Amino acid sequence: MYAVGDVARWHNPRYGERIRTEHWTNAADRAAAAKTLTGAPTVCDALPRVRSDQFDTRPQAVIGRGVVNPVPPFRCRLSGRC
Repeated sequence: MYAVGDVARWHNPRYGERIRTEHWTNAADRAAAAKTLTGAPTVCDALPRVRSDQFDTRPQAVIGRGVVNPVPPFRCRLSGRC
């Protein structure tokens, strides 16, 4: 049985534990589960993160339990300049 999306826990090799990220970026990163369902197993080791588009900026942050010094949030303009 497989599950994807906000309700699914997945093994994160970076942290060595199963985690759940309740953010829309999780759904995009979990495409690895769909690939596994088609017979091409793959490992997803993406950093758990959150991102939002706010007018002409894109605030982002890496998240995770046990992360002592998470990457500080930064803002990028949608034009690609930070």
